[in-house]
Amino acid sequence: MNIRSQRRLYWLSAALLGVGTIAVWANGFQSPGIPASQAKSSTEELRISRKPEVNSPETAASGPIPALNDFRGLWDKPIRRALYDPPPPPLPAATPPPPLRLKLLGTVLESGRSEAILMAANGEVKMLRVGAVVDDATIKTIGDAQITVHYHGQDLTLTPQP
Repeated sequence: MNIRSQRRLYWLSAALLGVGTIAVWANGFQSPGIPASQAKSSTEELRISRKPEVNSPETAASGPIPALNDFRGLWDKPIRRALYDPPPPPLPAATPPPPLRLKLLGTVLESGRSEAILMAANGEVKMLRVGAVVDDATIKTIGDAQITVHYHGQDLTLTPQP
């Protein structure tokens, strides 16, 4: 539940509690049909009759009154939560790119038209120029017996294998 929803829930709870309190308070001003002369005496009688005795069955059932130190565990508990959303979980570690499975067989250098002879991962032999893409690798430069390719953010240099 995000913070906005929690705040709405708290406001709604507070509003309902306030309305209930006002209703109970207003109900106290309505007379229950007892004449005003008897109202004071009946309230005093109620107060006197509700006062529990020390050795009464009511106090014996609830047990002895606990000491303040018995509530220390409750006082130490944090009752307020953070008013912000927790940080998102960390992203999974980036997996390294798969190894480049191209093999340079040779290069053909001509003025304005150089090509590289490559063997792709599936075994197909291709002659490609600068800018061509094969197996997710882009050929950047073609030189004498070597080429440079851009593969998953890295520049790699390939040389012919004997």
